Amino acid sequence: MRPVIAARRLRTLVSVSTRAADAYGISRIGAARAALRLRRRNGFELEEALIEGVLDPAMDDRERYAHIGRTTRRAAQARLNPISLEPFTEEKLIFYDYCQASGIPVPEVYGAVGRAGGWSRLSGRVISGREAFSAFLAEIPGDFVVKPTFGLLGQGVRVLTRANGGLTDLGGSPVDAAVLHDEICADPQFALHVVQERLRNHPAIEEIAGSPVLQTLRLTTIVRPDGSVLVVGGTLKLAVGTGDTDNFHDGETGNGYCFLSLDEGELGPLRLLAPEGFGVRLTPTVPGTGAQVAGRRIPFVEESCRLVRRAAPLFLPMRTLGWDVALTPDGPVVIEANNWWAPFGPMSAEAWALLVGDD
Repeated sequence: MRPVIAARRLRTLVSVSTRAADAYGISRIGAARAALRLRRRNGFELEEALIEGVLDPAMDDRERYAHIGRTTRRAAQARLNPISLEPFTEEKLIFYDYCQASGIPVPEVYGAVGRAGGWSRLSGRVISGREAFSAFLAEIPGDFVVKPTFGLLGQGVRVLTRANGGLTDLGGSPVDAAVLHDEICADPQFALHVVQERLRNHPAIEEIAGSPVLQTLRLTTIVRPDGSVLVVGGTLKLAVGTGDTDNFHDGETGNGYCFLSLDEGELGPLRLLAPEGFGVRLTPTVPGTGAQVAGRRIPFVEESCRLVRRAAPLFLPMRTLGWDVALTPDGPVVIEANNWWAPFGPMSAEAWALLVGDD
């Protein structure tokens, strides 16, 4: 290892162990040893172990070492998911069209627009310029969502509603179609945006979160060598922060998540970013609304598991995907699938074996 890299890693280790020691009341040496052990055994980057909360001494070792770190996880995903097929899930226009053709429920796509122009699936016309874009939006029946076709972490997602003959965002601020067009075309990161149907939460989900933002259920699938599908990591993401998505992003969004028993359909406590700025704090209720989450049952869990079990083999030879499923009044609808999924908690022994062990 080059001296510069070794020095940088040592500084990171000192920083991580110091912050963990201060937060959890443990020794810096003990925290450093735990971080290095997790790096060696589970593939955790040092800073990642701190952020994920796996250095918390309150967590027993059985749970701690069931978490999979980024290095180990990415290596497994690269092995199980051919990189040439990445656009099949990450490029949303391709993903939605393939799902629709395969009978997998997804939001309706109205069209797309970007720097090089766009098109309307409603009228079949090309979208070129502000006026054409404004006319296209006027064709859309009801509210809609605009988001990058190759986006991630909820970046660039806009949920737009109709009010008083115009458009507003979820906060009620007016949105001008011409300005929206210019912002999309000037986006330096994403060249193309999809315009799609806005889905609504099931009333039981709306009641929990107290937010109109679409809440999704994260289910991870691993296709076994015999073609059967293992579903792991049931997690309900809750948009209790600001923004138009339920993305957690290490807690920076203010959103949270609940572990979910896939057998019982029962939620655990809400997990939010801890006051220290890393790790999680648990609460049985949603701050602000007071809605009870711990012990609560939610609808369509069994149906959602059946849906992703049916969908996963359709994407072979990609063998492991993280699915975001909306629980709508009419049932589960797939919002997206991620080949570079990140877990929200510990993995089962079988999942570990399929991801890391030899086939």
